[in-house]
Amino acid sequence: MPVRLRTFFSTDGLTYSFFIILLALTVGLNGCAGLAGAPNTGGSLAISTAALPDGVVGAPYSETLQASGGTAPYSWDVMSGSLPAGVTLDPSSGTISGTPTATGTSSVTVEVTDAASHKAHRGWGWSVGSRLSITTSALPSGTVGAAYSATLQVSGGQSPYSWSMSSGSLPAGLSLNASSGVISGTPTASATSLFTVKVTDSGNNAASQALDIAIAAATPTLTVSTSTLAGGTVGTAYSTTLQATGGTTPYSWSTSSGSLPAGLSLNTSSGAITGTPTTSGTSTFTVKVTDASNNTATKSLSIAVAAATPTLTVSTSTLAGGTVGTAYSTTLQATGGTTPYSWSVSSGSLPAGLSLNTSSGAITGTPTTSGTSTFTVKVTDAANNTATKSLSIAVADVPLTITTTSLPNGSTNTAYSAFLYAGGGTTPYTWTVSSGSLPTGLSMTTGGDITGTPTAAGAFTFTAKVTDSSSPANTATASFTLTVTQGTAYSVSLTWVTSPSSGVAGYNVYRTTVSGSDYVRINSTVVTSLSYVDGTVQDGTTYYYVITAVDASGNESAYSPQCSMAIP
Repeated sequence: MPVRLRTFFSTDGLTYSFFIILLALTVGLNGCAGLAGAPNTGGSLAISTAALPDGVVGAPYSETLQASGGTAPYSWDVMSGSLPAGVTLDPSSGTISGTPTATGTSSVTVEVTDAASHKAHRGWGWSVGSRLSITTSALPSGTVGAAYSATLQVSGGQSPYSWSMSSGSLPAGLSLNASSGVISGTPTASATSLFTVKVTDSGNNAASQALDIAIAAATPTLTVSTSTLAGGTVGTAYSTTLQATGGTTPYSWSTSSGSLPAGLSLNTSSGAITGTPTTSGTSTFTVKVTDASNNTATKSLSIAVAAATPTLTVSTSTLAGGTVGTAYSTTLQATGGTTPYSWSVSSGSLPAGLSLNTSSGAITGTPTTSGTSTFTVKVTDAANNTATKSLSIAVADVPLTITTTSLPNGSTNTAYSAFLYAGGGTTPYTWTVSSGSLPTGLSMTTGGDITGTPTAAGAFTFTAKVTDSSSPANTATASFTLTVTQGTAYSVSLTWVTSPSSGVAGYNVYRTTVSGSDYVRINSTVVTSLSYVDGTVQDGTTYYYVITAVDASGNESAYSPQCSMAIP
């Protein structure tokens, strides 16, 4: 006995409106007329420049003559004498400029004429000196601990001079006197220092010179400075180099007593002990170093060779996934080699918010960004053997959870359809029944659809499990009770009008037995027509229905007005 109802949408639905308000601001601008100042015509015409600075050969020169009184503009001319070679007078600006090409002393008288043809003149004399240059081309060497002094020399330019370092640095312990150019002090370290000194004369001309000072080490007593030698492992390549201080290089090395472990040898020139040990045990021996002056020094040393150990390996093969904002902790594992181990990331990077403890191999922290980070971890053992492993950590946005809280009841001999929903983790999801069982006649797809036609009444409790696509996968479970009642001959047919909103892809149907709340979606897929038949109603029950419109992105409108149907 079907009952037909009709529901209508309010016009808000998925419809959105917005306004753009444009504000225009008009500003009026009023111009102001400029006033030109009248030239100074008061006073007698005169040249006010009292003296001209001296010049330097090869250095650009520029000086502008000044006049007072009279009527501008002025024109300038050489009245008698001559300017230095390479320098000219601009008749309009009164600027004497150019680059002097020869040394010497010049005298010149310059005449200025104003706009009223008044004239004035003045004479000067100035000299052009030779180009500034540093004549020191080399500096004496020094010795650590011995007082050092050398004076830089300069020619040309105009004294007084000032000295500075333009690049590099003096040997440790030495300094440059800026006024006298004296480099002095007591060197504290042996090395050859390369640097550039700069001299500036009183005319602000400058010259530079690259120099070096070699500081020799004081000759201390010849000593074998190596105090201990690293242990080795049978079958593993070994390399270490003996060290000496003092004396005069080059050194030569030998063993004066005892012997190296079997499989190792000593390079007499470099002091390198290399090879592959063949027998475990501790070998004690005395090494002897001889310098170029035939001085000698000895030292008793030993090398402990351990038995062969298993190959060092990173045994961790996968790492658990994490979640943004949730504390994370896991520890990398290694086997073989010689403990203790040290850990590092040799390429790639951990997820943001996580860090690796280099001693314990623990990866801890709180992830701040979702995504999968791939990186290579490296473990180094006490014998300096290494092993690497490429790993990854997938960080999910939010924890994986099942968001469906209840399932609609069913009726025997009536088609049933419900859909389980989950959130968080990494899609796509896979659904299974992990315990209990569905009502007879129903089944669950891996996509979370529960469909079929129940054949027996009763309350059926089962646990649904969802698994996401992260590696390793995250899981979540939820327990449900699905009640199947004895079937009825009733069904509710719902129809509605087309939503006025644009972009509508279909509709969802929601039902409840409590007016105005606890609505549960009863269609498993979006309804693309304007009708739906609810065949799961129970006798003696009143049902309340609402409809929503859905766009292609899954966005839903607000609920439609509620309608109800009482089943006899």
